[in-house]
Amino acid sequence: MTKTQSFTKYIRQRFYNELFKALQDDVTSQKEHECSLYDMEVKSVRINDEVGMKLHFDVIVEATYQLTDETESPRLKWYQIFCRGNLEKELADFEVLSIEDYHGRREMHHPLSDKLIPIIKKEEFDTLSEDFLRAYYPEMLEKPQALNPFRLVERLNLTLSMRHLTEDGVIFGQIYFKAATGKFYSADKKQTYELPVEAGTIFIDPESYALRNLGSVNNTIVHECVHWVKHRKAFALKRLLQENLEELSCQGANGKGSSQSEEMSWMEWQAAQLAPRIMLPREMFKQKAEQLIREQREKTGHAILEVIGTVIDALAEFFGVSRLSAKIRLADVGYSAAVGAFDYIDGKYLRPYTFKAGSLKQNQTFSINLSDAAMLPFINQDFADTIAFSRYLYVESHFVLNTPTFLEDFHGWLRLTDYARHHMEECCLIFELHAKTKSGDPHSFDEFILNRDENAPFEFEIKFHQGYENTGSEKQRAYLETIRHEQMEVYNSLTNDWCECLEKVRHWREMTYQEIADKILMNERQVRRIFHGQSGKIESLVSICLALKLPPEISEHIISHSSCALNLTNTEHQWYHFVLMYYYGRNLEETRAFLLEHHAPL
Repeated sequence: MTKTQSFTKYIRQRFYNELFKALQDDVTSQKEHECSLYDMEVKSVRINDEVGMKLHFDVIVEATYQLTDETESPRLKWYQIFCRGNLEKELADFEVLSIEDYHGRREMHHPLSDKLIPIIKKEEFDTLSEDFLRAYYPEMLEKPQALNPFRLVERLNLTLSMRHLTEDGVIFGQIYFKAATGKFYSADKKQTYELPVEAGTIFIDPESYALRNLGSVNNTIVHECVHWVKHRKAFALKRLLQENLEELSCQGANGKGSSQSEEMSWMEWQAAQLAPRIMLPREMFKQKAEQLIREQREKTGHAILEVIGTVIDALAEFFGVSRLSAKIRLADVGYSAAVGAFDYIDGKYLRPYTFKAGSLKQNQTFSINLSDAAMLPFINQDFADTIAFSRYLYVESHFVLNTPTFLEDFHGWLRLTDYARHHMEECCLIFELHAKTKSGDPHSFDEFILNRDENAPFEFEIKFHQGYENTGSEKQRAYLETIRHEQMEVYNSLTNDWCECLEKVRHWREMTYQEIADKILMNERQVRRIFHGQSGKIESLVSICLALKLPPEISEHIISHSSCALNLTNTEHQWYHFVLMYYYGRNLEETRAFLLEHHAPL
């Protein structure tokens, strides 16, 4: 048989004669006058998933028939042929159930694609995960509890085994859909070897326990079980099409868009979506989350934002899942505070934050890293205009409106106020994130946006959300306009004499030479000499601009007209430029610590 690529083509090739005969019999029996089926073309096949390996499918055909007592041309008509068969029997039990005139596609309750992959809309995943649990683990829907993956394996009549799968540990789990010869890796002998494997065997690499957490390993086992229930038919079709495919591997970063074939990627995506929902059924998870939040708030007296991290970890431990799974599910059931928990950016976790529901789309964020923050003004003019003249400061990995309502001095360090952390939509710029694996493969799944953990296998491309500007209240806008107007007046009064400009901004900030000297760790005489153009290095001039907390435009004007301009091909100077743009409102000690961390001492 010629190798085909779809169920429709397979049915058309293998069962054309059976379909033709069934339709011919039906046409003959339904006509008042004697007629004969002249020709038939299979147009499409629509498939409904059934229990086990059974299928019900509608074959849509265009028939050409001829009435024997008429001289007119043959007539065309469309029919719908209802069929069934069992893939476990390789469709040897194929049967035509009935035939009707075609009046449009009928609804399929569990539709399969032409490659026999389930057709699942994102909003259906919770319902499907509950259907899965009703069939194989109903007690999970009765009260909050942890799913035992080993018990699930037993109930599906599968076998679980621990073996090293690859040398580099990139494959966490693997399931075999038919008996085959499996390839494994011996850590002792440092070589691959082969063993016979029975159908329905799941292999988990024991390195998963060392490289990941128990919750992630549990998720991998459930993930493979989902493949067995949902994707056996797709693999059975491939075997019918004489394709040599025996097993499916679960790698570290699954998802549509990987180097796998499109159908393989869809199956990985579906299993990746269903597995955590099976382990965390919506209503039971929400019930436990509400209990833990209530207990933590009563115990500590804190708002939900201050206890959300503890709750996420408690949920992860209770249900036997990873912290990331618990975080994603908590956000999914309506707790926006979970989105701002355990964000890991530039080598540290951010303080948690929350915002009004609906403020962010699933691929948007308030938080960006240093490198993106430094580059955006050069590649996006809208962004550059938005942050001009101190309207926004880069604080705690967010661009925040520069007002006392949202920013405060905490022991000399600038940080978000508690009000800001509870109302991020009022004070922070929004950015769009696009996830990709560190190997370079793009991913399209919204859940990856929440995976900004220390061990996340993703990098993110970030774009300024075009045209977006927070306006805040009338009082905030008035405050910002006053500040901006004052800064513009100073900026417009500057001349090309940089020493004269330095004196002007010193008087504007009402600081003495000695006060500046104390901040930049120099003596007063040295500072006076710099102000009079008699000495000074770029480091000293940058320090003075930061001590005076000058807006970027004013600092840039002074430095560009001085005798020691920035050289942006120099790595240290790039960081000086960064702090002049984004750290000008901060304590100089904090800025020095930041620069020292990036090997650009000031």
